[in-house]
Amino acid sequence: MSLIWGDFLMNKKLKYLMGCLAIAIASVIGLAFGGQAQAAANNTQPAYDHYLFVYFKSLKYRPNDQQLYFAVSQDGLHFTELNHGQPAIPMPDFAIRDPYIMRRQDNQGFDIVATAQDYQNRENWSRSILVMDSPDLLGWGYHMSTISAPYVGCTWAPEMTWDPDTGKYMIYWAQTIPDDNYSKLGIWTSQTSDLDTYTTPTPYFTSDSSSLTDLTLFQQNDHYIRFTKNETDKHVYEDIVPNLSDVNSTPINTPLLNQMAYVEGPEMYKLYNKNEWVLMLDHYEDDGYEPVVSSDPSSGNFTKLGRGDYSIPDGARHGSILPISNDEYNRLVNRFPA
Repeated sequence: MSLIWGDFLMNKKLKYLMGCLAIAIASVIGLAFGGQAQAAANNTQPAYDHYLFVYFKSLKYRPNDQQLYFAVSQDGLHFTELNHGQPAIPMPDFAIRDPYIMRRQDNQGFDIVATAQDYQNRENWSRSILVMDSPDLLGWGYHMSTISAPYVGCTWAPEMTWDPDTGKYMIYWAQTIPDDNYSKLGIWTSQTSDLDTYTTPTPYFTSDSSSLTDLTLFQQNDHYIRFTKNETDKHVYEDIVPNLSDVNSTPINTPLLNQMAYVEGPEMYKLYNKNEWVLMLDHYEDDGYEPVVSSDPSSGNFTKLGRGDYSIPDGARHGSILPISNDEYNRLVNRFPA
């Protein structure tokens, strides 16, 4: 695995000694990332009442466009770009798009998966994704991971979610196959426990008449809400499945989304301590990301916001939003100033 942003290689003995030293210092000072240490001591989860937006920028092929950018928010609607508008994680050997970030199921770190091209190693470009991992959102390791079969035409827009039925992560992405002469995208899926080895890919959400991409999943109560871009008619559609392995879904009528063409990159998250969900949609041929809101996303009813009710960094393209704690927010702002 490659390492960036101050990470370094240590042998096991040195890791152990440094770990002991860190524990001792934390014990003496009584602090370990502020409120999160207290939450851990009380065996409670910190409030994830701030937000991290991870994205790339417009496909104009300017220098640094297809890199990873960070923005943060205290209310989930007004985002401030970090690192003075420069890539938060510079990776000049890669072209990176569609980053998806998630907190690990055991709360022991974070992972990003993304569409990527490694300019230094063009082998398996069409079959691989970029996988990144971090213990603290600051230092990141990365590697390219091959997840698709040898015959696919592309592997785009990967995301993943924890599957409680299998005890593994379900990873899903859009790909083309030779059966229809690579003419349509479809969603395929696999299972992984380590983002290094994967089960054999299987079709998850495909169509005989339409090209499908940019699938995102969000759990609400006892079911999962899915949003998918239909690449054929340029709309985003919503449906519901009772569990992650169920390929039979219930379509949801969404009047507002039916009116919004040429959008992609849907991402959903819930605002902390509010009965309000945000669905981000990327107007990829116009003004970039726009949030729409709902008090019950399963109903299909969403409402537009006034232009002054939100702010998104200029040029932000298909990305993802992670709820974070106040301590995580402060670490990011201190490391990557606005």
